[in-house]
Amino acid sequence: MKISRFKLVNFRNYFEADTIFEQGVNLITGTNGQGKTNIVEAIDFLSVGKSFKTTSDSELIHFKEKYARIEVNLQRANDQKEINALITSSGKKITCNGIELKKLSELSGMLLCVIFTPEDVLFFKDSPSVRRRYIDVNLSSLFKEYMNELLKYKNILKERNTLLKENSIDLVYLETLEERLCEPQYKIIKFRQKLVEELNLHVQGIFKELDHSEKKIEIKYFTFSKEKEYALFKNTLMNLYKENRDGDMKRKATSIGIHHDDIKMYMDQKDVGVYASQGQNRICALSLKLSMFNVIKKYTNEDAIVILDDVLSELDEAHQIRLLAKLREFEQVFITCAKENFRVERCTTYVIKENKITRRM
Repeated sequence: MKISRFKLVNFRNYFEADTIFEQGVNLITGTNGQGKTNIVEAIDFLSVGKSFKTTSDSELIHFKEKYARIEVNLQRANDQKEINALITSSGKKITCNGIELKKLSELSGMLLCVIFTPEDVLFFKDSPSVRRRYIDVNLSSLFKEYMNELLKYKNILKERNTLLKENSIDLVYLETLEERLCEPQYKIIKFRQKLVEELNLHVQGIFKELDHSEKKIEIKYFTFSKEKEYALFKNTLMNLYKENRDGDMKRKATSIGIHHDDIKMYMDQKDVGVYASQGQNRICALSLKLSMFNVIKKYTNEDAIVILDDVLSELDEAHQIRLLAKLREFEQVFITCAKENFRVERCTTYVIKENKITRRM
């Protein structure tokens, strides 16, 4: 898939920007503070319905205006879509081919993105919640069943946590909720395990392409149960709930469940987040993100759009060359950087200056 026409109205620092992006590598360049990241932020917003920079949609609106709008024409393998987002202080409305999406979940899987930002150098050092969200977002975009089971789990978990906060707790109702939590967790774990298996098929090879290293790379998934059969899984989980019930009542929160799961990467059997250098963390995170591209391709038969926000400046020349060579494999790539003198050959360059996007001819 690829984005052709791209338009912003009152988004961040742009009053209006309208341009055509090309297949292959699109290099977005300009001095710091011109709004390069705002462009890829808008693209990714239409992928997940949220910003990777802020939790407040109102921050996306130009401070002098009452609304912001993002419009893209998206060409997929078998169809074309026009996806628009209207953002106001009271909410957002997203349409596809002029039809309003009733739920944000309907957006999932329409515009597929693989994105790497400067903050991703901390991906394996950061809180497990960051890695869980990454897994959840990607699985939800690939499998509606996963999204439904995750939503079901979160709703029941919220019920249990609300019950734990009450002064007098109905233990029969508590156990009923615990039993209802079992099946969605079993399914969610199976999806996550499968995804990690798929990622491991690619991450070693991509890491070697980028780093020319013989180090062994592996992703591991950590959860509370390794039971393969549902009956055993349910029995284990119900016992864990019972064993931790007193502690949960004191904490007024659920201590056991897939909301505490984690994924980690190991380099030569050592935890990357603990033992690897910052440079190694960056290459490992890049390898993971580009491995997800292959997984998306397998299940959708579509090339996800690849976004690299200010990545080249943090790589030495050898890693820049290897990464750019790898990017040639993808249908459409967006790279933001402050300099034009990187060795980015056969690309379309867009210069950002004074809130305008100018295509370099």
